[in-house]
Amino acid sequence: MRSVPCRAAYDQTLIRVVTTIRDSDLLTRIPELAATLRPWNEADVRREYGLDAIDAWQAHTIDYLQQRLAAVSDLITCLEHAEDPDMDGFICDQDCGPEDPTIHPGAPDLCGDRIDQDCNGWADDAPECPDCIELPTTPHRTWICPRPRNRADARAQCATLGDAVDLAIIDSRDENDALWLEAQSTRRQLYWIGLDDQTTEGLFTWVDGTLPTTFTAWVDGEPNNAGGNEDCGHFWEAEPTWNDIPCETLMGAICEEREP
Repeated sequence: MRSVPCRAAYDQTLIRVVTTIRDSDLLTRIPELAATLRPWNEADVRREYGLDAIDAWQAHTIDYLQQRLAAVSDLITCLEHAEDPDMDGFICDQDCGPEDPTIHPGAPDLCGDRIDQDCNGWADDAPECPDCIELPTTPHRTWICPRPRNRADARAQCATLGDAVDLAIIDSRDENDALWLEAQSTRRQLYWIGLDDQTTEGLFTWVDGTLPTTFTAWVDGEPNNAGGNEDCGHFWEAEPTWNDIPCETLMGAICEEREP
């Protein structure tokens, strides 16, 4: 998909396949074919699957085609009326910045601007870019470090940013939601925060040894120590809530400077 001629061939094939499905009225014909085959399925004593499984897969095929056609309809419309407003040679979903010629697949990804110039889904990820991005306005100096690491390595990375820097301690709902949003705006993934129960099982404390008494954001049912090996806290990707997980898991980190 990163190859321009291959992607162009894929787009043209997608148009051709979708046009064929629509012109053949396939979604109407599939149930008719299934009804025709049903007596033969029932009579086949050597069939590999039960009738319920056959019915389920036929329904799944229809559902998949309906959802896939709906998902690509906007893309097909765009491809059939292709325009390139920024004249960078990339159209439709290939170009994540259709109004900006400096944003397209293969463009140089500038460091520190939190813009995904090369359209790979990650901002500021060029090899020469620093791993951690400092946020401009937060109560404490804070960094988002999106490169995936286990928790011990994440703490070590935080420590390289300053003597009083460690994984983030979160004191309020406003701070919690703001940090989560900043992190997900940098790269959508899980992120370490400064909670663990490695000292006393079942008692989660912040990295400075204090208890989260003023505010918590555990998702319902967590922490649950699933599998007996979930000792470290993190942000979910989909929402600003906390979960416990094995400390060896690889994810991003939120680092914060706290006065000793």
